[in-house]
Amino acid sequence: MKIGVANALFATYLLSGCASRSPFTSAEMLRLADPPAAPSIVASEWISARKGVEWTLGTASGSRLVIRCVESTTTRAMTLHRFTMERDGKPWREEVLGVGRTGLWLVSMAKAGGPRMRLDPPMPLSTGVPSPGAEIDWVGNIRIGSESMAAQGYSAVFDESHWANSNSGKPVVGLDTVLELLPARGEAIPFPVTRWYEAGTGLVHLRLGVDGEVRDYAKTEHPAESRP
Repeated sequence: MKIGVANALFATYLLSGCASRSPFTSAEMLRLADPPAAPSIVASEWISARKGVEWTLGTASGSRLVIRCVESTTTRAMTLHRFTMERDGKPWREEVLGVGRTGLWLVSMAKAGGPRMRLDPPMPLSTGVPSPGAEIDWVGNIRIGSESMAAQGYSAVFDESHWANSNSGKPVVGLDTVLELLPARGEAIPFPVTRWYEAGTGLVHLRLGVDGEVRDYAKTEHPAESRP
């Protein structure tokens, strides 16, 4: 795939000025060295995804993001949830997340109306029970139709000092994720996203790049917490 094409397809995921770790040394799908020290909440409970679920988030400036689970399909390995995103009333993106007993995975993503970008293999975002400070490395490819580009990534669970509780008193799990394109020529291109999930509720905060700027979309009652 030409570098320019890849950049255009991923333009809405770009978060300028944020560096990511390099190099990656592990291609493990799952790695959890220590037992969890935080509440033992499995991924299927804290992501709270099912067909028909809708999460509405907003920015301080008034921008609105509506995320809907429009399809759920159960396979032998995991349940696949397809989410659509509307930004200020207009179709924006789609993502497919896989949820299973052993973890949470990013399976594919796309701009609204654009080609689907499939991660091969799916990129793990968390183990089944998130362990504070745990990190998972990923090495694979981004596939768009018959074309592909090498990629790598990692996802890290916030350490215990950054676990939050919402006003409801439920624990909120934070995940830092970076997906990097590895073009044949030039430097790696990082696309960071940070997600916060409230147990039993689902997504309550999303930080990502929009039009070259970092934006926070959150439930108004959720106190945003981030790494210093």
